[in-house]
Amino acid sequence: MILINIINTIHKRLKLSLNGGFNIKLKIIILISALTCIFVSGCSTPAEEKVKSLDDAYFYIIDKKDDMKIDDVKNLLKDYKLNIVDNSEIHDVDGEKSYGYRFREDKKYLYIDFLVSESKETIDSLEYHLDNDKLILMSSKEENQWVYSITHSQLDATTPKKILKEVNELGLSIEKKENQYSLEDAYYKIMNSLSNSEDMKIKDVKKLLKGYSLESDLVEDEPEDDLNMYSYEFSNDNNESIVVTNTIQYDKEYISDINYFIGSLKNYPYLSISSLSGDPGVFIDYYTNDKTTYEKAYNLINKSK
Repeated sequence: MILINIINTIHKRLKLSLNGGFNIKLKIIILISALTCIFVSGCSTPAEEKVKSLDDAYFYIIDKKDDMKIDDVKNLLKDYKLNIVDNSEIHDVDGEKSYGYRFREDKKYLYIDFLVSESKETIDSLEYHLDNDKLILMSSKEENQWVYSITHSQLDATTPKKILKEVNELGLSIEKKENQYSLEDAYYKIMNSLSNSEDMKIKDVKKLLKGYSLESDLVEDEPEDDLNMYSYEFSNDNNESIVVTNTIQYDKEYISDINYFIGSLKNYPYLSISSLSGDPGVFIDYYTNDKTTYEKAYNLINKSK
């Protein structure tokens, strides 16, 4: 009925004569029908979309987060088990409530936090947990921009080389100079020493990284336990740094952990790779404000496991 009224209005405004009016009206019907099809197909809501996995859903919702409402998300993930958590008591904002929607599948789940007021529903943050929380992806708004992160707490010692080989894909770069040990190579050497319980001392690290800017600091002092911990940061002008923690307790000195940083948390992207003494595993944290780079990083880390 609405379509007929539109046609008649157009017909009157064009002041169509009786002669040939039917043919012109028919053309108008065809034109408006075509425009209606384009409008309907082009304005389909997110709720009408389909996703094949929670992986797809996570990145899809990130892309559409400004337009998605609670019903859109529930319809998109209707095939997954849903739990709803009311976080309003800990969300101290007048006139606004917080609800968490958790969609689960086997050892992974997608958690979406919605802020709800009388006038709108807004996605505040997302968390995607995989492999029993060994791998966690998070998205949240910080200082007027969305920041996306990946944390993996149990990677094989060979993984860093695979990731750093393609570090340019993450929007980062590594500095290599002739006649100087790179921070990347130094990380591998110290990491292998830690994982194999070799007796590498801080003096050996200083010798290895001679020529780099060095800052040291006492990070923990517990006289009752005869414990002192010092951090040593070696850095270059390429936003790369290695931080080594040297622990002294009961006259025993050893390197307890090493962290290799590329980039800056003040200016994304940023990558952190960490190793602990006596632990063969590797911890990785990655932060970016670019959605495209974020998905590349996830695929790279996922395939490098």
